[in-house]
Amino acid sequence: MKGFLKDIIFVLVMGMFGVAGGVGIMSILSVIAAPNYMDMLLTVKEKADLEAMSTGFLAVLGGNVGVMAAVMVIIAIIGFIFVLYELNPNFGLLRRHTVKMAKAAVAAAGGAVLFLLLVAAMARMPLAIISGILPSSLPEALIFYGVVLCVISGMLWVLVGETGWAGDLVSWRAGSKDMVMPRWPKFLTSFLMGAACGGIAYCLLLLLNESFNKYFLLVAEVLGRSGEPSIHGWRLLSYSLMVMLGFSLAIIAGFVTVLSAREMTVRARLIRLIVPAVLLAVYAVIICGTYRDAVTRYDLNKKNLAEAAGIPEKGQAVRTVLLFIPEKTAVKEWRMEAAGSGVMVSNNTYALTPENITKIENYLSSRKDGSIFFYAGQDAVMKGYFKLWETEKAVERMFVNANSQILARMVLLKRLSSIPATAENEKYLRSFADETKWYSGKTPSLRIAEAFMHFGRADEAKAWADKAKAKGADPAKSAFLSGPVLTGTSVAGAVNLNGAPLTGRKVALFSYRPKMTNIDPQSFASFPVDAKTTDGAGRFAFTNLGKGEYVLAVMVDNEQVSSKVPADGLSVENAPGIIRIDAENPSRSLGTIAIKVK
Repeated sequence: MKGFLKDIIFVLVMGMFGVAGGVGIMSILSVIAAPNYMDMLLTVKEKADLEAMSTGFLAVLGGNVGVMAAVMVIIAIIGFIFVLYELNPNFGLLRRHTVKMAKAAVAAAGGAVLFLLLVAAMARMPLAIISGILPSSLPEALIFYGVVLCVISGMLWVLVGETGWAGDLVSWRAGSKDMVMPRWPKFLTSFLMGAACGGIAYCLLLLLNESFNKYFLLVAEVLGRSGEPSIHGWRLLSYSLMVMLGFSLAIIAGFVTVLSAREMTVRARLIRLIVPAVLLAVYAVIICGTYRDAVTRYDLNKKNLAEAAGIPEKGQAVRTVLLFIPEKTAVKEWRMEAAGSGVMVSNNTYALTPENITKIENYLSSRKDGSIFFYAGQDAVMKGYFKLWETEKAVERMFVNANSQILARMVLLKRLSSIPATAENEKYLRSFADETKWYSGKTPSLRIAEAFMHFGRADEAKAWADKAKAKGADPAKSAFLSGPVLTGTSVAGAVNLNGAPLTGRKVALFSYRPKMTNIDPQSFASFPVDAKTTDGAGRFAFTNLGKGEYVLAVMVDNEQVSSKVPADGLSVENAPGIIRIDAENPSRSLGTIAIKVK
């Protein structure tokens, strides 16, 4: 009974070490992963969360690398001592005059090396697979690592176990002097028990890795309540890792007591099996219960956004875009397919149609509790509208996304200096300028100043330039703030195809970049500034533009102009090239752009 109580204590202590290990890992990650967002546009809550994360308990621990390293080393040493005593109780009787201290030292030192290798291998397995140290095929890598862990643990059992080489430590002979069974079968049994224990630990490691990855995805996309790092999400991850590691080490410790290389009856081993079996059952209930709930409520089992929303994943329809850049018109295949990415979810392509965008929006609105595809869906809707050149809807969706996604708000804030200075777009700007809702670092403050200048609000622009300067920005570097306010800007023209007006087709303006040769529909930098639909005479007009350089593009059906048209099969007369808008040229009349296809 006394030995059983010691085993229970061993299991509890190892579980506590797992919890401590979870704290240590999360404290280190809190320092590595916590971003410096102080020069970005943040909601007031995000700023408070990031400040709490940077000054909280985990961050303080993670910031003291030396202390954390010392604590982890101490935990590893204590853990090894417990394992050593569990595998061979004779190490607790070293004061006996019959003990060979030199043998005990050799066994302990060798065991420490094997234990260190075991811990290091278990800790580095995911990194080794990712970095390519292991075989490139994942199944091969998993098998390879499993074999390594089993062999190391088997060798540990053979070296220090009571039924192994260390024996009762009273002589240099292998095994114990009271051993009835021949030594080599005992050695083989010890190795097999150690290998089995290593295999169990390896399986639990895989379960821990898979479970935590799933839970990390769930927290990042749903439970964290934000598309950006939040203190709530960080706490959930910390608690989950502590629970998972605590249970994992406790279960492993329980199986160590069952499969220990000690002289023990089968009945005693079966009694000890109760503890890890109960812990494993409780752990499985926690993991499976959380997973089943996430599948039901958050679509954790869905492959991608398209499957979740019930729409095709791949787009088949193709259009053609003609980009009127200097020297030569670029012809681009414009596949009707868009994609969206969330915090952790990526590569969510879908067949792009207005109907499918509506289905995604309906899906998002129907998931009141959230979904792991919520942020990916928001991104997919925004990028879909941009790829269709529905700029007003796209900017509206970008503003909605900005409430929870830093990238969306920073891009929109930058674009507010060039997109049309309409009343609706000014509402977005004034929302970002509301200091009761948002915190602006030096760069966002300067962007807000530039945007106010674009909207003709010189006094407000100056006020925000002063705020940016107080936060360390240099307003003198902004050409927007030093130039005159542009009003009444416009770009107008017409397009015809093979002599006939090109009616009901999209024409878009893009910001020109040096050496620009094409546009990437998935890149924020390539989203159109504005787009219009040509009228019955093929005419279009853009108004209230910002200062800058632009290029024009037109989207047509593939039947009208093939995206595979040869170089000598297409000619464009009066192609506009770079369209410069500034104080000297606030308005441009492009005339008629004549496209001819042979």
